[in-house]
Amino acid sequence: MKKLLLFSTILLTISSIGQISNTESSLLTSDPSQQKVSTDSFSFCSIKFKVPRDCNKKSEANCCTAETSARGGNLGCYNGITLMWTYFQNEKSLRDYFEYRTSHSQKEQIKRFHKKPITCFLLGKQIEGFRIKFENFKGVKWQSIIIEDKINDKYVSIELLIPSHRKLKEQNISTGIKQILKLKK
Repeated sequence: MKKLLLFSTILLTISSIGQISNTESSLLTSDPSQQKVSTDSFSFCSIKFKVPRDCNKKSEANCCTAETSARGGNLGCYNGITLMWTYFQNEKSLRDYFEYRTSHSQKEQIKRFHKKPITCFLLGKQIEGFRIKFENFKGVKWQSIIIEDKINDKYVSIELLIPSHRKLKEQNISTGIKQILKLKK
């Protein structure tokens, strides 16, 4: 079930990327064979991080796997919370993607949509983004935090996906994710 949730999360993001005609061509391209799945470490904006693999405890927040490529990556944890990021070649394509992901322009796929501003810390830097709650026409509910920034000369969109049955609390978020993104208290 957990792997199914992670897989559907990744598919949701990929389908969203594919619907942005101008932005799609501005994404950094990569050969799918260059994707790297790891349980040891991963790179985010040219910074290396350790993958949390504490899989023998009751909490599944710190049992994660990372997948990266030249286009971006994700850190998915067994509690269903996933941090995903996508790199863009320029600021305009990043802004277009961010506007699309944070607007209700996905009406044909989403039954309910609620957005509110949120303040987070991305690699220690305070940044504004949005917390979005949505439900598709099949009744699947999710919440996410979406932010964007330029880090180490990379334009990046970051999305923290949280299943609707999980509360957005620090203890539900993996230590690996908190190395990159923290919530403002």
